Amino acid sequence: MTRRKNKIGLVVSDLHCGHALALLPPDVRIELLSPLREQKQTSPVHFPQNSAQQYLWQCWKDMLKRLPKQLDFVVVNGDVINGPRKISEAVYALTTAHPHFQAEIAFKALLPIRERTKRFWIVTGTKWHEGAYGESLYELALKLKAQKHPGGQIISDTLILKINGKVIDIAHDISYMMLYRGTALERELNFSMIDNALADGKPDLIIRSHTHIYTEVRNRNGIVVSTPGWQLAIPFMRRRSQTRGRLTDIGAVLIYIKDEIIIEPILYKHPKYSSITM
Repeated sequence: MTRRKNKIGLVVSDLHCGHALALLPPDVRIELLSPLREQKQTSPVHFPQNSAQQYLWQCWKDMLKRLPKQLDFVVVNGDVINGPRKISEAVYALTTAHPHFQAEIAFKALLPIRERTKRFWIVTGTKWHEGAYGESLYELALKLKAQKHPGGQIISDTLILKINGKVIDIAHDISYMMLYRGTALERELNFSMIDNALADGKPDLIIRSHTHIYTEVRNRNGIVVSTPGWQLAIPFMRRRSQTRGRLTDIGAVLIYIKDEIIIEPILYKHPKYSSITM
């Protein structure tokens, strides 16, 4: 009988590169966007990190130190870039509104992770952020030499992996509940049992993202996890109540797969809101 080797994978999601409250490496040269005239400066310039981006980058560097030197697989699970959105966000909330430069930011951030694995997949996120056709995401996938999906495409909205006999169903989107956060996840697990749509049978592990909140649910049907993100809370999250949506989870998820599946979240605290003393 062949002994199985422990496989270690990493799932990271919701980098939202390009947003002023999201990940930005310190050595990226991007175009400057005027918050008043919305005019682009033609020659690239170095855009300094703000305090939020400095904190997120320190967390990112710490995560890189904590990761194994070699990973068996890495999945980037959607909303890698923030997109050129200006309807719900003021222009000053963006480091850059150009998807090409947002992809450059993501490339700089993800390259150290890419160098630790031979198997690297990119899953698409929401069209609101990555565009209807995902051109910049496709460009990023090519530059990072991402693995092709079963259909031959280099990016896709779903990824099914079978590792050490365990079936893993990975996609970005899932609904969000402020309270009872496990409800949406358990519902996703139950739907997968009803549909029975996978060729290899029911998934042992379902991974979803999008909410920027880490949650794990286990029952007799399997395991379902929602991943943390790399963007601090934005005004859109507080649109219905200023006392909700003030905090997000920052980090990524390590997965150990042998005879059992072990989930190890790498989490960092959201900064607290400061007051003005008078």
